Amino acid sequence: MQLPSLLTAACAAVCLSAAASQAANLVGPTEIDIMELTGLDWGPGDPLPESVLAYDGLRVVIGGYMHQSIEDTTNRFPLVSEACQCTGLLMPHHFVDVQMGPNETEPIPGRFEVIGTLSVGEVEDEDGFVKSVYRLRGRVY
Repeated sequence: MQLPSLLTAACAAVCLSAAASQAANLVGPTEIDIMELTGLDWGPGDPLPESVLAYDGLRVVIGGYMHQSIEDTTNRFPLVSEACQCTGLLMPHHFVDVQMGPNETEPIPGRFEVIGTLSVGEVEDEDGFVKSVYRLRGRVY
């Protein structure tokens, strides 16, 4: 195969992938079981499964619990899989970092859902430690 044909094929694959992601967002949000994300056996630097990476950039609905560390009105909170949680630091893959922009919420007892765009992948703090794997920009559903 000649180089121009190879480049054309690669560009077509990228365009089709982007179009499929946009089409999925038009159909409606994808419901995700939080345990599919937070139940992984994962460590910093480990690859995430393709099935989880496929959610990156999608509009999703995820159900879970607000972490007990939230005591006041907030626009950002960790969404976790269980109501009874550890009191120590959360492992970066054991929660979804929900960011609500200018919107705020009081602490929410019990299970609820959030809707928004999910980002999947390691994000490091200024010292190089992974601080999150999942981030959702959206709102309480």
